[in-house]
Amino acid sequence: MSEVYTEESVIYSLLMTDGEAISEMPPQLDGSMFRDEVFANAYGIYQSSYDKGEKITFAILQQRLAASLGNVPATFVEKKLRDVLNAGYSTGTAKQDALALIQEYKARRFNDLLNKVQAQPI
Repeated sequence: MSEVYTEESVIYSLLMTDGEAISEMPPQLDGSMFRDEVFANAYGIYQSSYDKGEKITFAILQQRLAASLGNVPATFVEKKLRDVLNAGYSTGTAKQDALALIQEYKARRFNDLLNKVQAQPI
């Protein structure tokens, strides 16, 4: 979980500065496409909250992430969230980054499928 995935960081950074920006994300984008567990859960929380018309604050996000990531220390989650905000990512490319993330997810799934097929004895 310590790797940095720039596309995911840009998307998260945008959502933290403008929660309404989730409406601009491609509808195909889903939390399960994120490689980082914290960002995957955060995206799902934003998506669910947007669908319900709820506003998400940093404190609410932290609470909901702590509940969904019970195996991850709350201090780690808070540091990760703050680090992304403080990194100063340019969020102008978030939509393109979301599209790239979708393509990367499809490629990972395709490779997983190929590896399963190749591993099957004939």
